[in-house]
Parts: sequence; structure tokens; C-alpha cells
Amino acid sequence: MNPRLCRSLWRGYERVVKRRSTYQYWDELEKTQWLPRAELERIQFRALQRLIAHAYAKWRKRSKAIKLLDELTAANSKMIKDVDSRATQGIQMASNKANEADQHAVDAGNKATAAQETATKANTRLTTVEGVVSNIDQYKATNQTEIRFRPGQSVLSQNAKTALDQMAEPLKGQHGYIVEVQGFSSGKGQTAIGTSRKMADAVVRYLVENHEIPVYRIYVLGMGNAPAPAASSEEKPKRMSGGRVEVSLLKNDLEQLANSNTTPAPAQ
Repeated sequence: MNPRLCRSLWRGYERVVKRRSTYQYWDELEKTQWLPRAELERIQFRALQRLIAHAYAKWRKRSKAIKLLDELTAANSKMIKDVDSRATQGIQMASNKANEADQHAVDAGNKATAAQETATKANTRLTTVEGVVSNIDQYKATNQTEIRFRPGQSVLSQNAKTALDQMAEPLKGQHGYIVEVQGFSSGKGQTAIGTSRKMADAVVRYLVENHEIPVYRIYVLGMGNAPAPAASSEEKPKRMSGGRVEVSLLKNDLEQLANSNTTPAPAQ
């Protein structure tokens, strides 16, 4: 067969096969009566082989493309899942860090509040100490006991001892107090002063020996026959018969300061 003719037929096939079926093309080609029937069937068979091979190649190429697309889709899905997992982990980590930061902030606020309370207590304490120090020599009478003596005697009676016990018993272990003992006696001049001093010394001796009150905390004064203080400004001082000793307990603010030291702190 003429090669030029075959090439011409093949080019005609390539032009026509895109818009007509193969059988239509061969029918038209047969009408031209260019070749015998056997030759046309052989060319037709070869054309069908070429067509089938072309379709198979196209299908295979499409299958590869679909497979590649599936692989890419699976890879993208996996990548999206990985990104989503990492994003979730990052969000969870950020949330945990935020909660931890909030807890630290709460702890810091509590510590700041505790520090503020401590500073306030320290300031109050300092103010109290300053007030006590400034008034440390200011004593206030808190208790007063009067001891009676028979004329010319300086011996304590049982009632007098009981009264002194009641006054001195609470003083054990305390600080910031003094005991003022003033003796009064009937009579005149130095004799009365000496007698009043003897009665006051008897009271002091009993307090020191029986209640262990330090001597430096006791101030003794023999008043002689000095008149007793008046109950009010309108009354006149009265002179009393017989002997008596006035025992006065005076305290400053040191006891209040000591009590504030021993006060337990509130539970946190």
C-alpha cells in the first residue's frame, strides 16, 4: 500500500474521528472507493486498536490523576487534623497558663492583703507603744484599801491581813504598777509622824514577806495626823481618831501593752 496514501487516510481519520463515530467515517471512506474492502477492514481494525489504546491511556491517566487527588486529599485531611490537634493543644495550654496566672494573681492579692493587715497591726502597735512610752510615768489609781489600827498599836489584825491579801494576790507576775502606802495617826508632831510610819512599815513588811512584792514598787509615807481627804470639794478635810493606813494600787499602760502582745492572732 502506498505509504503516502496511508498517512493521508490517518490524518483524515484524526480530523473526522473527533466529530463522527468510527463506523460513519469508514462508511464515508468506503463510498470514495479508494481501497478494497479487505484493506479498509484492516485499516479499520488498526484504527479501532488505536482508539481503544487512546481511550485506555486516557482512562489510566485519569485514574492516576484521581488516585493522586485522593492521596493529596488524604494528606491534606491528615495535615488539617494535625494542625487542628496542635491548635487544640495550644489553646488548652494557653488556657492552663491563664488559669495558673489567675491563681498566682489571687495568691498575690491574698499576700498583699495579709501584708496590708500586718502593716496596719504594726502601725496600731507602734501607736500603742508610743502612747505607753509617753505615759509610762503616768499612774492611775485602780484599787484602794484602808487598814485600821487600834490607838498606839502597829500590829496588823486578821481583817487587815485579809484585805491586803485580796489586793496583793492579783499582782503576781504583773508589771507596770506601784503600791502607795500612807500612814495616818492621831496625835501631834513628830510622835504622830513616827507612829504613822510604823503602821505603814507594818503593811509594807507584810506585802514583801507574804506576797513577794518588790520593795522598789512600794512608796511609803508617814503622814502623821494630816487630815483625811474630803469626799467632795464642798466638805472640809476631817481628822480621824486612831491609826489607819491607806494602801493605793496605781498602774500605768504597760499591762495593756503586755496583754496586746499575748493576744492570739486571728486564723488565716
